[in-house]
Amino acid sequence: MNPTDTFFVIGLTSEDVLTDVDFGILKLSDYSLKNSMELNQRFGPLRPAIRKGLLVEEEGEVFFLFDATDFEGAQIYKQQFGDKYFEIKFLNDVAFRLCHDYGIKLPPVLKIITRAELPEPQYLGVSMRFRYCRIGAAATGGTGTLG
Repeated sequence: MNPTDTFFVIGLTSEDVLTDVDFGILKLSDYSLKNSMELNQRFGPLRPAIRKGLLVEEEGEVFFLFDATDFEGAQIYKQQFGDKYFEIKFLNDVAFRLCHDYGIKLPPVLKIITRAELPEPQYLGVSMRFRYCRIGAAATGGTGTLG
């Protein structure tokens, strides 16, 4: 885990929660599993395909800020973004990209930060961590597309 990894900060209002935005984000792990099964059918076992460069493995991460009022980490974010958010989430670049790829509509990005700028671990909950494979350069002959 690199301290310069990118995270997108989004705020979920109570309306966002009612429209299942949070559930859509959680479905990323389902999409990852389905994608892995499809790639397994095309390329065989994933680990050897990754070693050959046919596939590239990435890690998706989604964190949330504990909504407690008595610690400084929450207060800093509430001062920056206001009190209207029911929950503040931090999606790494993989999770953020996959939300777009799978049509998961997210609220506007409040801020883009690095891993080093995340709140301290005691203030963060882990919504999910998942592995995602995509087709690598060796499978595309360096063109980025199959066929």
